[in-house]
Amino acid sequence: MVRPDRNGPAESAQTGDLVARAAIERSAKAVGQTLAGVCALLDVGLIVIGGGFSLVSGDYVHLVQQSARSAAVLPAARTVRVVRAALGSDAPLVGAALLTFP
Repeated sequence: MVRPDRNGPAESAQTGDLVARAAIERSAKAVGQTLAGVCALLDVGLIVIGGGFSLVSGDYVHLVQQSARSAAVLPAARTVRVVRAALGSDAPLVGAALLTFP
């Protein structure tokens, strides 16, 4: 089970709050649509999502992938894979540290 590192929409959605669940789904749809454009522009085949919000629900990454594939204009972008970062909520911090200390 994915454990969010913050209270908020994740906890509310898990307890059956339909508004919180709808917010999570809207977020995933918006992120997916944006990533579809990125895939068309840069010919990306794999997208890794990290940070705290990637843990908001167990199916968040799957929802983003569905949205990206649905919004894809180019056929190649319809096969993009979206995965959760292995570093979870620490991914942005590790990435920033790597930029600072090459």
